[in-house]
This record gives sequence, structure tokens and C-alpha cells, in this order.
Amino acid sequence: MGNSSNLKKNRIFFSRTYRHFAPESRKQWFFLLVFVLPCMAIFLFFFTELTFTLSYWVKASLSSLFPAGSISVSYRRFLPYFGGVWFVKLPNKLPTGEETAINLIATLAAIFLILFAFRRKKGGTPLSIYAVMILLLHLISCIFFLFAKEFFPYTVSEYSELYILQQVGLWLSFIFLAGIMSGVFGYGKFGGKLILFVGIMAYSFVFGCVRYLTFLFILSKASSLYMTSLFFSLGPMFDFIYFVFLYSIFINSRIEHFSSGEGLADWQWM
Repeated sequence: MGNSSNLKKNRIFFSRTYRHFAPESRKQWFFLLVFVLPCMAIFLFFFTELTFTLSYWVKASLSSLFPAGSISVSYRRFLPYFGGVWFVKLPNKLPTGEETAINLIATLAAIFLILFAFRRKKGGTPLSIYAVMILLLHLISCIFFLFAKEFFPYTVSEYSELYILQQVGLWLSFIFLAGIMSGVFGYGKFGGKLILFVGIMAYSFVFGCVRYLTFLFILSKASSLYMTSLFFSLGPMFDFIYFVFLYSIFINSRIEHFSSGEGLADWQWM
């Protein structure tokens, strides 16, 4: 007790309850009006040309794998006053009974192994839980194709059309969300906000294009058996997962900056 009473602090840190950042309203509005809104306007007026280029790139990439004339590019009206979208039409392929049965057995075995690992470790990791979600969706698809294959309502071409529609919607929403996250909720220098915004959109664009090519190859060369898993597990939900991941990296860098060194001078005290 005697020794502890003689201890003295060289520095006293204020409670975080009484510190805050200075408002950055001008910077936030500048970022939104000068950069984010023009990007959104450019995308709205040119997304038709973007899907046209993407569709013909996918067609050219897959044309050597299919008979001549079996792949084409089609147009569909989408947003009034702004235009429609182009998408690739491919031959449809349904799974055989043997293929469905093999997938069913393999999926059940994989789910059993993962759940057994859950029990040994008293809980699963986020990655293993996500894997179980994918496997359960594929299991449902296998059961459906095993007993009611003729009632499956979607072709590969219809999925291709749906993919382009949801991808355009995702890109449009990501411009808005990334702009809000970096311009309004992200404190720091303009360059860092710009890097976050451009990084999210560049990754989303490249990933969306490559995924489109990959998904169409799998569905047309393998079968529509995998359509459910691809759409629900690796589709729009996966986009928001990597969106949050990239934003969390930015926020973590901001936390480290404002917690030490020159970043401490940016805090305002009540």
C-alpha cells in the first residue's frame, strides 16, 4: 500500500467521452458534389455501353468453347431515360441424375465433416460457417434437381440477364455507399478518402466482370445445378462482404493514425 501511494503519473489522459473531431461539412460536401455525384451521373449515362463492352468480351472469351452460333449478345430495357443493358445468351445445360446424386453425397459428406470439426473445436470459424451456408444451399439444389428437374424455372441465359441487372444495381449503389462512407463518415485527408472510394469501385468492377465470365462458364459447361449456390452465396451478399472488409481496413488505418503521433492533435476537447 505504501509503495502504491507514492506512485505518480507523468501524463494524464482525458476520457474519450469528451473528445471529438471538428466538423468537416465543407470537405464532405465538396467530396460529394465534386467527385461522387459526377461519378454517379457518368455511370447512369454510360452503363449501357459498359454492359455492351463486358458482354462482347465475355462472348469472345467463351466462343472457342462452344459451337459456332450458340453464343449471342442480347439487349434488355432497364432504367427509363438512361438506357438498357446487354447480356450474353448461352446454351442451357441441366444436370444428369448421376451428376446430381454424386453432388448430393459429396455435399452431405462435406457438411458432416465441417459439423464434426465444429463439435471438436466447440464452435466454428466465420469461414467454416460460410462454407456450411454454401453447402446447405447446394444441398437444396441437389434435392430439387433429383426429384423435380423438369420444373427448374431458369435457363443460363435468364441467369446471365439477371446477373447483369443486379450487377448494374450493385455498381450504382456502391458509388453512393462508398461516397457516403468515405466522404461523410471518413475523417482524414482528401487523398485517403479518394483512395478508398476509387479502390472500392475498381475492385467491384474488376471482380464483377471476372465473376460474370466465371459463372457463365461454370453454368454452361457444368450445369445449372450450381446456379443457386453461385447466386445466393457468391453473388450480391459476397459483394457487401468485401465492401465491409475494404471499409474496415480504411477505418482501422484511421484509428491507428488518430491514436498516436500527429493524429492526436486532430482531436477536439470539450
